[in-house]
Amino acid sequence: MKSLYECQNAKVLGNLIYCAAGHKLNNQPLTLKSLSKGRPLIFEACQDCLDFDCNGEPVDRKDRGWVKR
Repeated sequence: MKSLYECQNAKVLGNLIYCAAGHKLNNQPLTLKSLSKGRPLIFEACQDCLDFDCNGEPVDRKDRGWVKR
């Protein structure tokens, strides 16, 4: 499954993560908290997205996030 970890269009502005191609990722604002906890960041909008610009292999779960549970 495609995730924001793999897409060049995933950008951060302040505390928010957004799609630079203009696609709505979530019903709620997506904050850095999700990224910091290593959540998967897999969204339905990304799966068939024609603008998905892969920047490499998926990030292994153990390498995601920086807040350890």
